[in-house]
Amino acid sequence: MTRATAWLTTGCVAVIAACFVVIPHPWEGPTLLTFSKSHGVHVSDLVVAAVAAAVLAAVWRRTRRRPAA
Repeated sequence: MTRATAWLTTGCVAVIAACFVVIPHPWEGPTLLTFSKSHGVHVSDLVVAAVAAAVLAAVWRRTRRRPAA
């Protein structure tokens, strides 16, 4: 994976994760932490964060430089 591909993948994952966190959807699940009457952290927010972290870790592992042999 080239660095350009890694940056593109990282950018896409960040945009998709932001959309899932910001845009309301029917499968949000229960509210875990309430900030106000209409804002809070839902179960789906944690799932999105976990998936985004896993993808970004995979991209990081594939693009980090290996020591010269």
